[in-house]
Amino acid sequence: MFNHKYELEHVFSFGAALETEAIGPVAEGIRVNFYCQGGELTGPKLQGRCRSVGGDWLTVRTDGVAILDVRTTIESHDGALIAITYSGVADLGNDGYQRFLEGNLPARLTLHVVPRCQTAHPGYLWLNRVQCLGIGEVDLGRSHVSYDVYAVRQFVRVLSVPAAPNQLGRADREKHAAAHPSSLCRRLPKFR
Repeated sequence: MFNHKYELEHVFSFGAALETEAIGPVAEGIRVNFYCQGGELTGPKLQGRCRSVGGDWLTVRTDGVAILDVRTTIESHDGALIAITYSGVADLGNDGYQRFLEGNLPARLTLHVVPRCQTAHPGYLWLNRVQCLGIGEVDLGRSHVSYDVYAVRQFVRVLSVPAAPNQLGRADREKHAAAHPSSLCRRLPKFR
């Protein structure tokens, strides 16, 4: 077993109202679309609102597992636009497919998701570099979804890595070339 050290850092929580559109049984399972009608984000790293765009293109497989396919946009309190995409699962039980067809749904359903963020805003570029994990719940009676979203932070042992040969001064470059005879540094231009 690998012993990777990690922690979960709470980034934000959000809730959003949903509008439902049932497509019905298709080859892959039952298709239902949930469109985001807006919501609010709160948290230690990100606050703002979920815009009224995007949604979840959900498929309930015949084994009762629902596969989420979500895309939406959030707007931070200071105006940054952040695209969020994620997949995830919700387990309706072994008979979930049939119960879904019959309209016999649970009032609430737990959701496990893996969000990724994309933004061009300088204050939030760090979001482009993290993998998030979300735990949530959909209240089917109220047509409302809520999540707590965490960044997965891994503790990495930092090794002492020398600078690239083209970033070394002349004396250091010569030392590097002597220590690494097969290195490309002998062919690099000599910057003074």
